[in-house]
Amino acid sequence: MRRLLLHTSILERVNGELAGLLTGDCGGERVLQDLEAANAFVVALDTARSWFRYHHLFADLLQLELRRTAPGEATALHRAAAGWFAEHRYPVDAVRHAQAARDWGLAARLLADHWYSLQLDGQAATTHQLLAGFPAGTRTADAELAALAAAEELAYGSLEAAERYLGLAERGMGSVPDARRAQAHAHPQRAAGTDAADDLDLHTTDRGRLPFVQHLDGAVAAIRDPEELDPARDQDRQAAQERDRDQLPGAHGAGGYGQWARAR
Repeated sequence: MRRLLLHTSILERVNGELAGLLTGDCGGERVLQDLEAANAFVVALDTARSWFRYHHLFADLLQLELRRTAPGEATALHRAAAGWFAEHRYPVDAVRHAQAARDWGLAARLLADHWYSLQLDGQAATTHQLLAGFPAGTRTADAELAALAAAEELAYGSLEAAERYLGLAERGMGSVPDARRAQAHAHPQRAAGTDAADDLDLHTTDRGRLPFVQHLDGAVAAIRDPEELDPARDQDRQAAQERDRDQLPGAHGAGGYGQWARAR
């Protein structure tokens, strides 16, 4: 029981399968159920009594004892937990444990893979917290994180910060595998409320071979002026400007403004 309590104290919630992974023993669920029934600082989180959490003070004491008796094990436990949560489609828990293990590369990949779905699920505040959980140097050095940071700044309308992160992402995009590059391209476009494939005619183009900034200029333009992405409106605006010029006094006379404007 002591091993189970210490090894699972790193978790905000635990079930029997996860306890077995972290301890190498079976029967964890029964132990947790017995502790919960005895009111031994263990709380059931569901009616089926399959998920549990420890009382916060109890968990703090267990973690302190884990660091005292096995200071090198916490990192490996967090990394194993990150893998389990990712495999079972709990991305928020997976990212948090990868960050706790200081496995910034794994945490970045997990966050990038699930960023858009979390946004659609109304968890923008959560993604903000997860992104803030990375060291500042990691956010600027990792191209995928820089793209996520750009997406977040675009969503908040912070254009200068977004453009700075876009530049960082562009410089580091060569290190991102081709299979992941298109996803990194898409996050800022989605944040700007645009579709990169439609706006830039990328359905028939190899996205991975185009400069990163080319995909994202439209995103910044959409925030600055939504009409900038509409060629038809741009043509209408030019035609209206031509009509305005022609209506100026002397526009139709020899050497008038209208002829000069057309000559340009």
